[in-house]
Amino acid sequence: GAAVQASQVILDSLDQMRNARSAVSLDEEAAELIKWQQSFDAAARFMQVVNRVTETALTLMEVSRVTRCIRT
Repeated sequence: GAAVQASQVILDSLDQMRNARSAVSLDEEAAELIKWQQSFDAAARFMQVVNRVTETALTLMEVSRVTRCIRT
């Protein structure tokens, strides 16, 4: 009867409260995703700089080697 219905309403209410607390916040997840994407982008830019520096260093070493061969 009424007591069973009241108990069910209370259980449903408690279940909703629990779900609200444990639910994933889409805003928080989006913010976290943006943070990781920015970190990835920064790492990719860093690797591009390292690649350019390495290429430049190798080119300078090659030019230096060729120049020494020409002088001798």
